[in-house]
Amino acid sequence: MLSIKNLCFFPTLLILCTVLYPTLSYPTILDEKIAKSYRESDYLRAASLLEEQLEGLKKGSLNKGKLDYGEIYRKYILLAHIYAWRLDRPEVALAKYQELNSLRQSFEGGKRLPPFEFCYIAEIYERQNDYSKAKDSYLLILNELVARREIERDTFSEILNKELIQFVKYQIDGVNLKIQPGGYPPLLKRLNFSSQLTGPFLPLLAVSFAPVAGDEFTSSQRDDLEKAIRQSPPDLGSMVKNYALIVEASASSVTPSSEKALEAYLAKYPEGYFALSLCYLFSRFYRENGEIPKARRLEQEAVTTARKRGMEIYTGPDARFSSPEKTWETHRKALMEGDVNTVNECYIPGRGMQIFNRLGKEEMNEIGETLGRIEKISATRERAEYWIRKKEKGGKEFTYPIYFHKIGEEWKMQNF
Repeated sequence: MLSIKNLCFFPTLLILCTVLYPTLSYPTILDEKIAKSYRESDYLRAASLLEEQLEGLKKGSLNKGKLDYGEIYRKYILLAHIYAWRLDRPEVALAKYQELNSLRQSFEGGKRLPPFEFCYIAEIYERQNDYSKAKDSYLLILNELVARREIERDTFSEILNKELIQFVKYQIDGVNLKIQPGGYPPLLKRLNFSSQLTGPFLPLLAVSFAPVAGDEFTSSQRDDLEKAIRQSPPDLGSMVKNYALIVEASASSVTPSSEKALEAYLAKYPEGYFALSLCYLFSRFYRENGEIPKARRLEQEAVTTARKRGMEIYTGPDARFSSPEKTWETHRKALMEGDVNTVNECYIPGRGMQIFNRLGKEEMNEIGETLGRIEKISATRERAEYWIRKKEKGGKEFTYPIYFHKIGEEWKMQNF
């Protein structure tokens, strides 16, 4: 048995996701007739029932003067998924995604959420070998996510946004490889798993994409996850849903059953973003338990994918953040050089100092020049407290506390 300690926060954060972003959480239980039709593979009837319910929801919302966007969003996503991947009618699916996007513009709650439907639109174009349109659709959501980076105000949103940006860049790089292998520099040049909150946050990212998560997260799938994965369509929604299922199945231990599910996943979605994440997670667990050949095989698989893309993968701690002192020196140097991206890397994901994004290089340099060494007060394996003496204007010297937390294998600052 291999212990997976860093995944124990998944249920708690899923509740957090449900409270903060209900449209990103597990969908509500479908109408029993729809669920029954879907389970029995009567997809035409399931689609017809969904169409009927959507019309009723839209009319009811208009009469009340309020659009129930969350419920409408979930049903549209499932409906389009059925048309694209169960009924093989991609042109109808595209029309449904466009309808959904139009509705988003008329609802304030919809505007606050990333337009995930563009990822689904992109994969349909990619399936049709229309790589130019696929890339354009991915770029639409990427531009939206980059713009949101400047306005996010809570930790969860910042972390989710960062992971989504990485995911979309990875997808664009994949499209570029199909257009012209080796002809485009990668958008995602560097992927550092050791500094990611892979346990609690990547499963939530997966759930945010999965159009059928609520209805398909069933006991039968958990009982024979390998079979469920092999029978899944190769779409993004199924890819991320199955990823979340494997993570959940391995949350307390890696078993022969979850290992078989992993192999089915790697065969089903080779070179996928979440396949790389699973390679990292499982290889780490194998190393911790002395199963080195298994770990090396998965690490080599990830490296081969990365090389094909011109991307670097880091599975060990970045030397810049290997200790609180190293992180502090990296932070101070980045300030002096006006390197805002590296400055934000020094903080716990989602706790970056937004003020640095608005400062010029000269102002950042001035701040960096005033910083000296830090002094350790206390430390455990996961947390450390330091002090710094800093001279303010007028010559007065003040002492400030600085807290560091170990994220994966790297030390990041909580505040400064």
